[in-house]
Amino acid sequence: MLGDGWTKGKYGVTGTGWKFTKDDKVVFYHEGGRHVGRYWGFSSGTTGKVKVVGKDYKPLPGDKARIIRIEE
Repeated sequence: MLGDGWTKGKYGVTGTGWKFTKDDKVVFYHEGGRHVGRYWGFSSGTTGKVKVVGKDYKPLPGDKARIIRIEE
C-alpha cells in the first residue's frame, strides 16, 4: 500500500506501536503507552506530525502534533 522502500520498526517509548519510515516520512500507530487512547498518524518535513485520534485519546502536555479527532 505504501510502495517500495519503506522500513518497518517499533514506535513509542514502550516500543509496542509500529511505524514505517522512508526518508523523512513516517506512518505510525500506537495503542497508548504514556498516552491514553490509541492513535494513528504520519509525519514528514512538509506536514510535521499529524495524529488521527478517537474520542478516548488524551494528549500529553506539550504535544506539538496537529490532532485530528474522529468519531468512532
